[in-house]
Amino acid sequence: MRLLKVLILVLISICSSCQTNFNKEVWQEPKNNELLTRPNPRFIMANDVIENYLEIGQTKAEVLEILGVASKDTVKLKIIEGRIVPDSLKMDNILQQKTRDQDRLVSHLNNWYELNREEVKMISYYVGWTLADPVSLEIYFDNDDKIIGFELVQH
Repeated sequence: MRLLKVLILVLISICSSCQTNFNKEVWQEPKNNELLTRPNPRFIMANDVIENYLEIGQTKAEVLEILGVASKDTVKLKIIEGRIVPDSLKMDNILQQKTRDQDRLVSHLNNWYELNREEVKMISYYVGWTLADPVSLEIYFDNDDKIIGFELVQH
């Protein structure tokens, strides 16, 4: 999962030379809010949105005013903020173990995720595609509808 996030950030940083500033009218065009829109102009605006238009504590109403109708408005199971996967359960370490131990460790990792995740409110906006997978800007809210985090996620 962490590797996926790093890959997305690398791809976006490679594209930073072609980064476009946020354009509200283009972002809010209905066709750009659809999963199958390719290429999606939001992809090259995503960094600018994250860096200059979103901040912790901002309300959901403020986000909707800026970005328009979300592609999804739902609840997501997310790892509790500040929790770090123990080194013994990191996938890199698991893959270095003997095959017979890997299944046991993956089971422990799955149990750790079950114990350390909680439901959070989330809205997301489709922003484009990598070679094969869609990418969304996910924005997470507390019970008062204030931003507690946001990230680009490859699905």
